[in-house]
Amino acid sequence: MNPRSFAALGLLLLLAAGAHAAPAPPPAAPTQALRPDGTPDTARYLPGDAILGRIDDRVFRADEFVERWFASYLLDRPQPDSAGRHQFLNSMVNKEVLAALAREVNRPLSFEDRAALRETRQRLLSNATFARLISDSVRYTGEEVQHLHEQSQYRLHLQRIVTGDPATAERAWADVMGKRLGWPEAVRRYSKEPKDDGDMGWVRRDSLGAAAALEIFDLPDGGVSSVFHGRDGWWFVRVLGRRDDPRPYVQQIARLFAREVLSVKLARRTEQVRDRVRRRIGMSYDSTNIAWAASLFAETEAKAAAPTSSREVVIDLSGAVPEFHDADTSRVLARWRDGSFSLGSFLAFYNATPVGARDKIGSFTAFRGTLDRFVLEPFMAQLATEYGLERDSIVVTGMAKKEEQIRVEHLFADSIEARLWVSPEERQKYYEDHLPDFFGLQSVTYAAFARASRAGADSLADRLRAGERAADVLRADSLVGHPFGSIKTEGERDGGDLHGLVFNEMREGDVRILGPDKEGVYLVLQKLIHDPGHQLGLEEVMTVVDESVQNLKAERLLRELIARHRDRHRIELYPELLMRVRLEDPMQ
Repeated sequence: MNPRSFAALGLLLLLAAGAHAAPAPPPAAPTQALRPDGTPDTARYLPGDAILGRIDDRVFRADEFVERWFASYLLDRPQPDSAGRHQFLNSMVNKEVLAALAREVNRPLSFEDRAALRETRQRLLSNATFARLISDSVRYTGEEVQHLHEQSQYRLHLQRIVTGDPATAERAWADVMGKRLGWPEAVRRYSKEPKDDGDMGWVRRDSLGAAAALEIFDLPDGGVSSVFHGRDGWWFVRVLGRRDDPRPYVQQIARLFAREVLSVKLARRTEQVRDRVRRRIGMSYDSTNIAWAASLFAETEAKAAAPTSSREVVIDLSGAVPEFHDADTSRVLARWRDGSFSLGSFLAFYNATPVGARDKIGSFTAFRGTLDRFVLEPFMAQLATEYGLERDSIVVTGMAKKEEQIRVEHLFADSIEARLWVSPEERQKYYEDHLPDFFGLQSVTYAAFARASRAGADSLADRLRAGERAADVLRADSLVGHPFGSIKTEGERDGGDLHGLVFNEMREGDVRILGPDKEGVYLVLQKLIHDPGHQLGLEEVMTVVDESVQNLKAERLLRELIARHRDRHRIELYPELLMRVRLEDPMQ
């Protein structure tokens, strides 16, 4: 199916991308609005089982509306006002209309369809294992929430030893706990941060990770924590003292503490089950390769999230992945008795995951957690089979939804996509009606040469100003074995290091000398061509024009198809209730 054509289907139906692709969420802390006395605020918000509408025997409830809303693609999601919510509820009805028609047509499933269903079944079985053996056993108590609140009433004065690998951290911890080394000597011998004996100052518990805070804030003065892993490396701390730092106990804080308790318990229980599977298959990691790959992801994530101004918040939807050489993709990340998992396999799974569903994996722990999910999924599915989870609601419902999705896609392909074609007249009319959309962005072509001295840079600059062509300089440098230059074209949206200079400050033919840098190297720049942008011809944008026309046709045909069959169903909607649905992400 043409991805651009299918966009029309996704736009109208707001289908949830990656449904059932991730493990089932942990039981969340209560999110329903409460009055000050702790009772549900049903006057303002509807309960989760409130009925918002129905089509035939299919009922739409408030909790499903919220789940589907936040599972839908962010850029296709309507505004959360009354009109947008009504549109979304209608999209849920339209999906049921198409699903009913697809079941009626009952197109035979292909080999590719059955393969997709097998893959989905394995993922759902793994999810069922996660839910029944992990999530369902994780609960919190009021006493645990109160304990975290008590921990938040003071700050700790901490010192830290941080190392680059787990073996060094464990050795340092053993030397400290065995009193073979005093703290100052251990810091000097092992820590990457030896200044002031690793002093962290007065620390609040919310500045640490949930698991670390829970343990560290229970330590007595002089106590030493176990080893933790974070973005800086492997570390442990010593408590020097504490002082009061009172904070009020309010409902919002209680909910945060409840989620924190659940996250710690969930992580521990997840690790227990995964460790059981690891021992069963004899799995081990290559920590060096994992740490190396995670560091490259960290660099890419940092660049993608870097704001261009101090007030700008950047949300990365690019799905950028580090560039790896072919030789690097053969690096093994994990091994077990019957196989291994390479970086190439990891990238294949990671790239196949929708961008919005990808975890940030720029730390050792996060990368290994995602690696575990990829490697252990088939073994978790085997565990589900042993526990008789094939008939679990997660598997049964998920498989029905996946088959329904496949049948609806076939219906779209057979009834709509097969009828899409673009005549020369339609192509020409769309192009002429949207001429401003087909105007090329400005670009700059410039030459950059490196020189080891100021004299060399001045000499080259004089030659370029005298009329010597940059291409000839580049060729001469290459012939004498010094290819220290390049000629490149940078687009308006590329934003390289020299972007502002070559676009805004230099004119065509201008020559500038920059530097020296910290190695003493000078950079000689010459701006060659500044293209201010131009109207693109139809031939240059024909593919985009055809796809746009096809999408418009697909959207119209889809609306007509739904309209023809919608009247066959008994539909009741209650849009007056929609503004009383609390749109709060259940995964947050």
